Amino acid sequence: MFMKGRAWNLNLRSLNWLLRYAEEYGVDLLIENVPDSMSYLLVSVEDFELFYEEMEYEMGMVLDVAHANLRGEVAEFTRRFGDRIRHVHVSDNDGETDQHLPIGDGGIDWGRVMDRLRRSGFSGWVVVESYSEVPRCLEYLGPLI
Repeated sequence: MFMKGRAWNLNLRSLNWLLRYAEEYGVDLLIENVPDSMSYLLVSVEDFELFYEEMEYEMGMVLDVAHANLRGEVAEFTRRFGDRIRHVHVSDNDGETDQHLPIGDGGIDWGRVMDRLRRSGFSGWVVVESYSEVPRCLEYLGPLI
């Protein structure tokens, strides 16, 4: 088993329990990729590969495009986990810090991102996480969705 220490094992065990409860109550439990500015357990595509190998139950994910962009892994997340992506969080950034900029104000190629999501079969929710100008973000994304 891949080991990231005791925290890794405790988190896997907890998530397996939570998945059972989610199924019992008829709700989805999803896990989000996070920025690696802190010592989180699930940051990279590789982390998720190992996570899904070791999980006892199937679990979907929330793809945070801005977080994936910080690692240059947007394409890899959609390619490898497109069938698991149920929700998408969107905000823009410069590829260096998680700025939560309005869509189009950073360096993310949104046309390409949305095209990859469409090709992966994604049909879930898209949630704008910009700190400002949410209506403009929706206008920008509208034609791409």
